[in-house]
Amino acid sequence: MSKKKIFVGIDVGTQGIRMTWVDGKGNEYFSAGKTFNLSKESRIKQDPEIWWNDLDKLFKEAYKELGSSFFDDFEIESMGVTSTSGTVIPLDKNNEVIYGAIMYSDPRSQEHSKIVSNSARQYYGDLPRFTHFNSSCGLPKMLWFKDNFKEEYKTKLSRFIHASDFITGKMTGVFHVTDHSNALKSGYDLHQEEWPDYITRELELSSSFFPEVKPIGTVLGVLNTEWIDKWKLPNRPKVCVGLTDGCASQIAAGAVEPGDWNTTIGTTLVLKGVTINEIYDKAGSIYCHKHPEGYWMPGGASNIGADWVHDFTKEEIEEGSKFESAVTPSSAIYYPLKVKGERFPFISSDAEGGVFKEAKNRGDLFQAGLEGVAYIERYAYEKIERISGNKVEKIYSAGGGNKNKKWLQIRANVLNKVVLKSEKASGAIGAAIVAASHTYEKGITEAAKGLLGEMEAIFPDAELVKKFENNYQKFINLLKEKGYINE
Repeated sequence: MSKKKIFVGIDVGTQGIRMTWVDGKGNEYFSAGKTFNLSKESRIKQDPEIWWNDLDKLFKEAYKELGSSFFDDFEIESMGVTSTSGTVIPLDKNNEVIYGAIMYSDPRSQEHSKIVSNSARQYYGDLPRFTHFNSSCGLPKMLWFKDNFKEEYKTKLSRFIHASDFITGKMTGVFHVTDHSNALKSGYDLHQEEWPDYITRELELSSSFFPEVKPIGTVLGVLNTEWIDKWKLPNRPKVCVGLTDGCASQIAAGAVEPGDWNTTIGTTLVLKGVTINEIYDKAGSIYCHKHPEGYWMPGGASNIGADWVHDFTKEEIEEGSKFESAVTPSSAIYYPLKVKGERFPFISSDAEGGVFKEAKNRGDLFQAGLEGVAYIERYAYEKIERISGNKVEKIYSAGGGNKNKKWLQIRANVLNKVVLKSEKASGAIGAAIVAASHTYEKGITEAAKGLLGEMEAIFPDAELVKKFENNYQKFINLLKEKGYINE
């Protein structure tokens, strides 16, 4: 009798690492995480060996919790890894870390990002390519390392890899392969399937430092015997090429087919979807990843999100989040942007949040904040439909905002669309789906359907849709009057 297959998803984030073991139906058998001992410098630089040591501990905990008898009926078929987009690690010829992980949130490559963007724009001209590099992208960090660690660059550096590449490399010994999603912000041309020569010609970065690129979820190899013995596994699981955290979250939310879109509300508001054709936004607020089944995965990240909620007390949040409290529109108009400047769905360095129409009380203001984020979400989807020519069919919801039932209903009313909520949406689940997609199921779509199962649907209220429409138009017109939206 054949054993039941288990898929392991691993998510390495800024603040910790998480691992989950699930079967092909999404049943969870083990899930645990480790929090990193963060310091002031951890958003700039981290030691990848800490990630690996904590993963080692998690595998040992899994064996201790499940016991050897677990493997009488189950075996790990494959493993997938996701991690932060734009994090870069320089390695020597022995695949040892030279400097550390240069984190995506490290701002020191700001000036280098301008150099990279200018070079890319000159190279591509009007072609639809990713050319809007910022300090969170990988390629500017590589250039920064070259300019600031000249001796190490000349005498020690063998290759640059990404965060998920480090974990899959440690597992298999294969460090020279990455995936389409990680490669994008390191300058890879997803259309020509090559590293463009402006990288070597203009930026003077050696082509030998750049990895081979394969589709998300491609089988990279099998787990090294050393780790099989150490983690007491009875078989040799396959290890798959990884992906970025944003793409993993999209997949885990269920947005995997053309017309599907995912909104993740955390500190920021992130929209990602699947389209048959690429969406090209000349302003640079939307960019596209490559779907492993040949489609495109466009998306954008706003500076607005749920950060504003921290301006309210715990009691105010609990009271304002009660579903029984009015979900009719607030009398206030509140644009809850916490930082100056916006990058999506419009680009404005002058955009500033504020209360544009006073609230009756704190509860009314809290509701106006929930609505403000929903209005920005709607404007984003309207822009996506306008420039793509495709209708947004389904919206899958993920992130911390998912926990607020009232907010979900407000969003459904404002969007006038069904919002689908997944209880399983997480980076680790996304990585597990990717692991199953090339080893057990016939692609990402089938793997997601199997592992995610049924989702809760939040339907718009026809009467409330009409009431929210008026406030939405007022909200957008105010942003236009202030000059924030000029499209």
